[in-house]
Amino acid sequence: MAGAGHGERADIAVSQSRVVRLLLARGPRPARRPEILLVEDSAGPVALVPLVHWSGALHGLPVRFVGMLNAPDTAFADWLIVGRPEPVIEAVLGDLATRGDWDVMALNSLPAASLTLKALQAWIPGRYRWQPLSPIRSPYLNTTGTWEEFWTGTSQRFKKTVRNVRNRLAKVGSVSVEEHRTVAPDSPVFADLLAVSARSWKAQHALAIANMPGMAQFFRELTVHASARGWLRLWIMRLDGLPVATEYQLEADGRVHALRADSTRRSRRSLTRHASLRRDGSRALRARDGLRVRHGARRQ
Repeated sequence: MAGAGHGERADIAVSQSRVVRLLLARGPRPARRPEILLVEDSAGPVALVPLVHWSGALHGLPVRFVGMLNAPDTAFADWLIVGRPEPVIEAVLGDLATRGDWDVMALNSLPAASLTLKALQAWIPGRYRWQPLSPIRSPYLNTTGTWEEFWTGTSQRFKKTVRNVRNRLAKVGSVSVEEHRTVAPDSPVFADLLAVSARSWKAQHALAIANMPGMAQFFRELTVHASARGWLRLWIMRLDGLPVATEYQLEADGRVHALRADSTRRSRRSLTRHASLRRDGSRALRARDGLRVRHGARRQ
């Protein structure tokens, strides 16, 4: 769940709020146990808080964490709140304080501009021990002018590197680069995406789209929605007609986010980036922020 919708409703009465836990996992206890907290007041639901539980270590000690539920390829996740976030924060942390299944809350996927994050930073001091986490930045390259102007302004060393890559690839076959804006999850194009992913180095570590648990289904559903909304930019580089490199991008509001890039041993990803840069729009720098809350350390 990326992004949050903060509406205009502001009549949440904390004394009437209740938190309903929606467990998402079935069967044996998984390594990461997801759940969603539904916050309701007398008029109905006012917030959804996606969480996940896992075990880890902090300063060398075993710790039971609870944090934001997100996908590895989702840069941001937030609490979905209607109205002011403070009453929801009080209801959620009040509910979590009664539970004994966590030690540290790590909210490390909240956007830096999140209203939830700002409210947490103001509400928590004096109630819980906490510490801010270092922001994780997602850099974007700002581009202006035409491709010809960009190419003219590059160094001779850069031009030589690109020419050398082109020449090496030309010796082993015919190279083509294509961009797809609308892709069906059961199409040959999506099958090519999975095929390259399955032959990339990530597949050896079960980090590829093709074999990471749940990731193929995530990208199938994302592709459907991204195609319908005009966000999708799927690049495929082929060598003698066979797919050898891909880059999965999402474009919105003049920004292009490179979500996944994969390649086989026979490809050179630099050519894919060389071609995709020719059509990328202006980019900016965005950041996600977070904080850590310690359970059992509440101040009276």
